[in-house]
Amino acid sequence: ARDEVPASWQLELLEADLALTAGARPSLTTEEQRRARALELLRAMEPQHDADVDVLAKLAIGYERLGASADADRVLKLIESQSKSPVVKSLMRAELAQLRQDVASARNALESGLSSAPPEAKPELALRLAQVEASAGDLKAASGTLDKYCREFPRNAALATALFELRLEDADENSEPGRDLLSLEDHLKKTYVDAATWKYYRARR
Repeated sequence: ARDEVPASWQLELLEADLALTAGARPSLTTEEQRRARALELLRAMEPQHDADVDVLAKLAIGYERLGASADADRVLKLIESQSKSPVVKSLMRAELAQLRQDVASARNALESGLSSAPPEAKPELALRLAQVEASAGDLKAASGTLDKYCREFPRNAALATALFELRLEDADENSEPGRDLLSLEDHLKKTYVDAATWKYYRARR
């Protein structure tokens, strides 16, 4: 039961979210007031968690969503100074860039991370890069990214599933993507030890 109790920072973030909800706080009658209160709560919790990279990441995203880019950038610098993981840094830069609708910077951050990340970290970065590319409407680039890293990490189920889902959207049996699904289906069969999961994707095709 103890594990189910939210951490203090989770409750603090929830309070900030609640401050943004119209009607949740009768004293906050305008959107500007609600935004100001949410920012006040985020800034108040920051000193208490300034050594926790995971909490700082959530704060940076919260600041950016509230339009406080200067605060988000300040917290990003804190994260970069504390985290030894190039993956964390790349993911955070990409997340903030995408929130700012700066797709080019998001892609650059992830591509840079992929060029220097250790092998075990590359699938996560590749998945995020493909998501950024797909959300920008560049499905060809997303497919290419997933295909490349599926070949590099043939046992990674998340990469295989993402590629299958992407190809499934634009395929029939006689098209090139459709024929490619047959080989992807075989790849999924080898990737998944869970036969039920593979059969699910076979049925989807």
